[in-house]
Amino acid sequence: MKNVYLFKPNFMSELSAASAKKLVNEIAENSENVFFTKHARVRMKERRITSTQVLECLKKGSVIEEPVFDAGYDSWEIKFECLVSGDVVRVVAALKKEKKGYVVVVTTYKGG
Repeated sequence: MKNVYLFKPNFMSELSAASAKKLVNEIAENSENVFFTKHARVRMKERRITSTQVLECLKKGSVIEEPVFDAGYDSWEIKFECLVSGDVVRVVAALKKEKKGYVVVVTTYKGG
């Protein structure tokens, strides 16, 4: 597999919706590169959203807002949406500068 996980030097200053989508889609192709926060796991159970649905959303979903940089967590937050198994699933994912090549699922919910 090609190495697609290196962030550009301007990672902290700019990340467009299109480049965020491409980067997360590629990273999520290998589920070992996707980590779930405890909060995300609790919300998934509560909202009956499976890890398969979340992964599908990260691989094929649309970015529904421009990525936002969170200086407190030193990461970009990206919101995805995808129709999966009859549900509109939304996933908030983070790309952390020090964890190149990984996506962290922050939370997930069903859209309307």
